[in-house]
Amino acid sequence: MIRPGRFKWGIAALGAAGLAALPFMCGSYHVRTVADGLFYLVLAQSFHLVGGKTGYLNLGQGVFVGLGAYATGLLVRAGVPILPALFLPAIAGTAAALCTTLFFFRLGKEAFALANLALLYLCLSLAGQLREITGGTDGLYLPGAGHLNTAFFGLSALSLAAVLTALHLPGTRTGYQAALTGADPAMAEAFGVATLRVRRRLYALGAIFLTLAGGFFMLGQGYVVPSTVFGLEVSLLPVAMAMAGGMNRPLGALWGTAVIFIFKEWLWLHAGGMEQSLLGLMLVFAGKRYGRERKPFTRPFLR
Repeated sequence: MIRPGRFKWGIAALGAAGLAALPFMCGSYHVRTVADGLFYLVLAQSFHLVGGKTGYLNLGQGVFVGLGAYATGLLVRAGVPILPALFLPAIAGTAAALCTTLFFFRLGKEAFALANLALLYLCLSLAGQLREITGGTDGLYLPGAGHLNTAFFGLSALSLAAVLTALHLPGTRTGYQAALTGADPAMAEAFGVATLRVRRRLYALGAIFLTLAGGFFMLGQGYVVPSTVFGLEVSLLPVAMAMAGGMNRPLGALWGTAVIFIFKEWLWLHAGGMEQSLLGLMLVFAGKRYGRERKPFTRPFLR
């Protein structure tokens, strides 16, 4: 009988092998398409970290994606090597996440979602106005050719790390505490769970994934404009992906991303211009599914 742990690592190894071989077997168009899918997978898994465990829905994930994209682009343009240009923004994004959650998590679930969305629009406005830094609506460009393969392998590793985190977290103390916090915060605090600390920890972990994904997005595309990373598609489409796959399932974001992204690409090829209609329909479907999924948490949360 195969142990669950070995099965998990076996699936990860097969996925890693397949992704590693792809650039040598396919052209740049297919590599870029798969890289886009991996990008959305990371975003969906990051949303699942907070929304799936604690019930707090982050509708402004693009804030950290944009931070990673612009910061990485500016650092690369300044001559900083790629690795520091990726990880320095991730550190800054984590610090920013920990600071904002001191206030946002005290607002309640509905106000938390709206506060993150408002922050997204603020960043969109600032990125468009600070032309000397961001390039404004004309965008920020990297010098020379893009780094498509670097972005592809980076997003492959990042998506595998996000999926493995989703598989590993439910069996940990933090995972049990987060689930109880989402189901009944008062009961969680009665059992000695520091609910605010648990939420902030998961939010900061998600911010690391989001900021790195933004950096790899910048490397792969070679340019970025405010409406791309701070737009609603980057923030809300992963929400639909995570909810459609099932917020109570560790691999729900993976399956939801696969189905919706494939449908999105098909729609773009055969009915271009309807992407926003897709986003609306997917959000309606995902919201109804999410409403049916929220059930009381009954498993023991402490070992």
